[in-house]
Amino acid sequence: MSNKNNKDNANKVVSALFKKSSKRFQRLRDLELETKRHAHYNIRESILWYDNFDNEKIRLTAKNGEQINFKITTSNLPHLLGLQYLAAKNNADPNRPKLTSMTMLGMGIKFCDEAIYSKVKNCGNNPSIVRRRCNGVKPFFENLKNASLIDYNPRENGTSTMNFTKAIVTAAPNGKTLTVLGVREKREAPGEFTFNTFLPSRKLCQFKGELDLSNTIDKIEVFEKKFNEWREMSFNEDEDMLLKDDFIVKHFENDFEKKIKSLVMTNKLDVVDNNLVITPKLETILKHYDNTHGIVSFDTMSSLAGMVYDDINKNDRYSEHISTYDTLSLLTEGYNVVLPQDLSQDRNIKINTNSDYDL
Repeated sequence: MSNKNNKDNANKVVSALFKKSSKRFQRLRDLELETKRHAHYNIRESILWYDNFDNEKIRLTAKNGEQINFKITTSNLPHLLGLQYLAAKNNADPNRPKLTSMTMLGMGIKFCDEAIYSKVKNCGNNPSIVRRRCNGVKPFFENLKNASLIDYNPRENGTSTMNFTKAIVTAAPNGKTLTVLGVREKREAPGEFTFNTFLPSRKLCQFKGELDLSNTIDKIEVFEKKFNEWREMSFNEDEDMLLKDDFIVKHFENDFEKKIKSLVMTNKLDVVDNNLVITPKLETILKHYDNTHGIVSFDTMSSLAGMVYDDINKNDRYSEHISTYDTLSLLTEGYNVVLPQDLSQDRNIKINTNSDYDL
């Protein structure tokens, strides 16, 4: 197949994969892609994994307190994987279309690893360079807490054209090489860094002076937009799922506690003998809530749980992880919420009847 046909096919794949209906790429993982028997798809899996973090703001904090901020973009990944070597070596033909990030991602998604390495070789490049990068990027990011942040300018030795001044590095077990993720500050956005290049095996002799790897990465965080807050994260999907779940549950429980206290402070719930008593006015509000939401059978506790959930689920920030049922569980397990008639009739119970109908 000609290079032109390869490019046309790649562009068709890209069009299907990356419809930019928003600032984010179309979800790649939702597509059914061809898988050949006995073939490997490490490149495809790396792209799908990296795309999970597309458009996320990441903050790394080193042991010495230094912080560097990144914005992850899937379009930055092909260069880290070495997919630019899919272009012909030293190609000077001005009429030959350049390989864009979109094209390289499309080829990485469509073809198996073996096909990619074959194309790299046909372009006059060394496929082992791409193989080492593709096999190394994901494990490097997943073990970022074992890395160190150093000042490193590869141009200092006078031979390199790479343009970065800092690097995130890990030492090989043999102690003779380093895996290097070069980072540089964006000119257009001071204070924000971008991943410049990934070098899976850099010899120590290529570094000037004695290297100090004591400035380890202490914390990796992602900015949760719905909460307007940083949380601890991991590039390992399973670990990050646990970290995110823990973050959301703690936030939800905190918001729930605040809402219950607010209902007590505004006299919609009364405290009687360690019971939380639903006032007649709150009962009326809950009935109105049922009517508004088309709930036929009036269940006071379920209605209260639903109303509290709706009130604290701002921007749908809990919708993917927490349900009304979870709110009901917190309500019934943590409190004894009752109606006035549920208490003993021989008690002198004073129930507040404040006319404030807002929850």
